[in-house]
Amino acid sequence: TRDSVLRYGASVGCELLNFFVLPANDLLLQARPSAGTGRKCFIITGDSSMTLFNTDAEATAAEIAPQVRTLQIIHATLMAGVAAYLVFIFSQGLRFSEDSDALPLMPLGFAVMCVVMSFVVPPIVRRAGLADFRGKPQITAESLVAPFQTGHIIGMAMLEGAGFLSGFALTGGFGGAPRWFLAVPITILVLMLIRFPRVASVADWVSMAREEIAL
Repeated sequence: TRDSVLRYGASVGCELLNFFVLPANDLLLQARPSAGTGRKCFIITGDSSMTLFNTDAEATAAEIAPQVRTLQIIHATLMAGVAAYLVFIFSQGLRFSEDSDALPLMPLGFAVMCVVMSFVVPPIVRRAGLADFRGKPQITAESLVAPFQTGHIIGMAMLEGAGFLSGFALTGGFGGAPRWFLAVPITILVLMLIRFPRVASVADWVSMAREEIAL
């Protein structure tokens, strides 16, 4: 019963978050240490109890920090490429269209599509990557960063491509662009900055990935 599960959780110093009935009437408990913050543990109970895994947010962050730093370098490189190109075209002089109503459909449409897909594609890539971990007994936090990293790089590469193409439109390509179009590559650069990967956010994703795999 729920009361007995709650009492068991309290006896091992955990606060119950949720529990699921498994085949053979075993229980999968989702809990966290009462005195902890951000830590979660999953316990299977039946005739006996066993800790499936007990994650600590700080320990997870420390384990994945080297990989996240690598991802941060890749992200910063992609951002730097767009920023450097914008600085270059500024130094060469922008060529705006004399027609204020001109609308560069190709670069604008490509930019909008890339921004939308940069939010849609990474989660799909990450879920596909997590499928490879189902059924494995031992899964390290470090190994779970790989699907996150792949999805993140794909999303940022899309934004980078949109930034380059919209910047090219400011040089007179595609028949020129109105002055307001300058906001497009700048907005893309700001989006890339906002989505800069942080160790804490990646650690949170790893914890959620562990929950998904466990269920």
